[in-house]
Amino acid sequence: MSDRDDAFYIIQNLSSPFALMRFHLVYRGPLRATQSKRSHSKDARVEIRKQITPQIEKLWDVSGALHRLQWDARVPSPEKAGNFMSVTKSPLDPWYNAPPQYEPQAGFVDLTSPIVRHGKSFRPLVRKSLDLTCSLDILFLRQEDPGDLLKKAGDLDNRIKTFIDALEMPSRDSDPAGDGDEVEGMNYRLLEDDTLVRGINIDSERLLLPDTTYPNEVHLVAEVTVHVERVGPWNVSLLGP
Repeated sequence: MSDRDDAFYIIQNLSSPFALMRFHLVYRGPLRATQSKRSHSKDARVEIRKQITPQIEKLWDVSGALHRLQWDARVPSPEKAGNFMSVTKSPLDPWYNAPPQYEPQAGFVDLTSPIVRHGKSFRPLVRKSLDLTCSLDILFLRQEDPGDLLKKAGDLDNRIKTFIDALEMPSRDSDPAGDGDEVEGMNYRLLEDDTLVRGINIDSERLLLPDTTYPNEVHLVAEVTVHVERVGPWNVSLLGP
């Protein structure tokens, strides 16, 4: 294969979705098998986020890749670049390994900036502006025999649905009052919305702990794999260590 062929092969690979980074989110607590009542589902989402939100916030704090992302995701505005997804590099140092401490320069927009919904600020990691999606590989430990994840109607176990609901920020047509756990500061979420989940794998096993706090207690370990749908200067920093 010639050098020219090698270069073409690399370009072709970069044009397809591929994994950028992996991390794990852990939840341990009650999760009812039936979440038919809206209040029960709401309470479950709040319980899950009490544990998951600090983990996502910690990830933003300790991940060097996410620190660099906050620099690289500052791109020219449509008026300045003529094209929102311009290939123009950020005027800021993309490898500065610390979170930005000031606003973008005039004429630039921050693709990681908070999204305001119903008067509250949300910071999802997997979001459309960054051309990111994710897949979830979930180890689902519960006090039941493995299997029975599919219901007669063909839906996944409602507990998995509730878990994923807890990972996303509220939609535009959701209850403006929210779930009651939103704060006035920053609300950290994994997903802008659940349409950005491109795949789910569930491994169901029996929870073998003899004494648990709740009869419906589950232990969930979700391996999150972040994918890029289109490579650009605004997300390429996630490819590095």
